[in-house]
Amino acid sequence: MSLLTSRTFYFRINGRPIFLKGSNWIPADSFLERVTRDRVYNYLKSAADVHMNTLRVWGGGIYEMDIFYEIADELGIMLWQDFMFACAMYPTHPAFIDSVKQEVTYQVRRMKHHPSIIVLSGNNENEKALVQDWYGTGVNFTLYKADYLKLYIDTVRSIVMAEDTSRPFLASSPSNGVETQAEGWVANAPYDTHYGDIHEYKYLTPFYDPSVLRIPRMCSEYGLQSYPSLEGLEPVYNDTDMDYWSDLNDYRNHHPFGNVEMMAEAIQYVNLPNCPDRKQRFSDLIYVTQIDHAVGMRTWSEHYRRWQNRLDSDGQGNTMGALYWMLADIWQAPTWASIEYGGKWKMLHYYAANFFAPTIISPTMDGDFLDVYIVMDELPVKETRQDDTYQLIFKPKTNPRPFSIFDLNTWGNPPASHTRATGPPSEFDGTLYIEMYSWNSFTALKSWSVPFTMNTTAQSVFRADIDTMVQSAQCTRRSTCFLVLHFGDRVAGPSTWYTLSTFSGAQGLEKAKLQISNLRASTVQNQFTFTLTSDKIAPFVWLEAIGVKGRFSDNGFLMYQPNMTLTYLAWEAVDVNKLTAALTVKSLMDVYY
Repeated sequence: MSLLTSRTFYFRINGRPIFLKGSNWIPADSFLERVTRDRVYNYLKSAADVHMNTLRVWGGGIYEMDIFYEIADELGIMLWQDFMFACAMYPTHPAFIDSVKQEVTYQVRRMKHHPSIIVLSGNNENEKALVQDWYGTGVNFTLYKADYLKLYIDTVRSIVMAEDTSRPFLASSPSNGVETQAEGWVANAPYDTHYGDIHEYKYLTPFYDPSVLRIPRMCSEYGLQSYPSLEGLEPVYNDTDMDYWSDLNDYRNHHPFGNVEMMAEAIQYVNLPNCPDRKQRFSDLIYVTQIDHAVGMRTWSEHYRRWQNRLDSDGQGNTMGALYWMLADIWQAPTWASIEYGGKWKMLHYYAANFFAPTIISPTMDGDFLDVYIVMDELPVKETRQDDTYQLIFKPKTNPRPFSIFDLNTWGNPPASHTRATGPPSEFDGTLYIEMYSWNSFTALKSWSVPFTMNTTAQSVFRADIDTMVQSAQCTRRSTCFLVLHFGDRVAGPSTWYTLSTFSGAQGLEKAKLQISNLRASTVQNQFTFTLTSDKIAPFVWLEAIGVKGRFSDNGFLMYQPNMTLTYLAWEAVDVNKLTAALTVKSLMDVYY
């Protein structure tokens, strides 16, 4: 299948195609009177700080307060606004329809002047629920379909078209986009990856392996669960509840079998913590669930970003959006959120700063081959189409230069047939550096340089057999080594790291001695700088400032050098002494005794 027989699904804002990067928004608290402007601003600013450009206001929540839309306007966050119908079949008797008419008319008039809102959607998941018989509608499908059309098309859509024609309207979220409309507003196969957006949840598959994922036009929900910090749970847990399998712990996870799924995911990727102390073991398991959550969402998000310029043999691809589920917690519990109740960032949120960054290096395995992509969403782009498949290609506006992939035989020595374009320097040229390390040394075993020229906004710049690389670096086996990739400045420029095995199979890792020192106030109010040192390579370094609200410049990272400088931005007044006492640090090997 090509785009000649399917459809695209993406947003063009002010004439420019935009890849939607972000999350889903649910109400900020179970008790709305507790929601303040400061809390809403903190959550939305935290989204903007990790390069999110879009939030989807979920149809199972509420029409948000005016301050929410005002802050989104201020911060430049685009909004995908559902109407508040979700996961149910609704009545269509006259009194209910009259109520809906009043509700929709009022809300459209209230919201339509906000430039942040880019699309209105009739409901959350109700089209698929109808077609796939989630609620027993199959016994009288014709009746329920008629009710669906009466509510969302004849009522909601009609009001939107009369009140606000400045934005597109989707009947459902997700949907097959214009294909759904062409099929009479109820598609035969909602969630078809050849047409519109999908929701994707895969709890028991290898979350670190992108080959298990579908390749949609857009993914407007995808997620895994993790626990909030022990600090976040302590206000609502007794000491006897501090056990992964406690009754309260099970009760607070409202996703059926969620705790079992998180444990199964952990076993796939790491060895389970083994501290004999019950509370400490619970704390360590919390940390492990956040590792899995962060790694999984990095894998999924980068998968979607890599596919924006390609179609596979079945016509899937041209992916132009990734909105994970979800941004912030409504209460203290294990959920899909990247921000805990109260504002503390989970590991996932720190990872989002990297996988949603305007420019990323994204390595992935294709069988036994390492495939390294660079994605540069910050470029001014133009869209073109291939004549034969009608595939969309997003290109830098001003860069006509040729592009080459270098293999093992040409690293650092471009073939004679590859000539660099002459003329003024282009920001789309560069050199990718790939370094291979063993887990037991700060010294790289081998490094390679790979010149590249970006000709599209997302493309592979390097591909090689991973075992050949391992042998070339004199690495014993995949499980003993990992990769560091960067271009430009190693610290400030785009960089990433990539493991060649799961951590349950990694060999050579040792417990690191991590130390925080030289904490000092910077010239920025409530911002502090400190030095972190380690005597061993340390994966998933996790810093906390217990009792002091704020965020670190980075967290959950792989420390592959003996020292680094970090910052902490406090969201409240604090002095050096208090922050020094509040800081803690650990890494993966600290959970094994």
